[in-house]
Amino acid sequence: FEAAFVAIWTGRAESDGFNRLVLELGIGWREAGLIRALARYRQQSGLDPSQGVQEQALADHPGVARLILDLFQTKFDPAVVADLKDRQVQAKAVETKINEALQAVESLDADRVLRRIAALVSKASTCALAPWRGAGCAGPIAATTSAPRFWVW
Repeated sequence: FEAAFVAIWTGRAESDGFNRLVLELGIGWREAGLIRALARYRQQSGLDPSQGVQEQALADHPGVARLILDLFQTKFDPAVVADLKDRQVQAKAVETKINEALQAVESLDADRVLRRIAALVSKASTCALAPWRGAGCAGPIAATTSAPRFWVW
């Protein structure tokens, strides 16, 4: 919490409802920033609910948010010692847990938010996290790629 507060105070992180996940899940501000970036990317389609609805869906279902972060870590964290095939098997297991957890989501908006963010991580094929300190950017930048045919609108 303290690191998140300092990051917000110094302008390295945004002050919004996604930061509730820091307390709800005990995650760091960078992980909350990753969830924020994924949600905002989805929102750009114009078909996803507002940021407030996305923040509320994630806050109301922290277990699903945790599983989405677990899926991202399984697929892209270089600290995970596994070859590609093992990562794929582990990722499939986490995706199954996400789908099971989504069965308990009663709100249609929340289900749509969580399902689409999870699908974005599931279909991402590469990821680069960079501590960017360039022109006007004080925080880390995340870049992911996926094939357009896999995008869930």
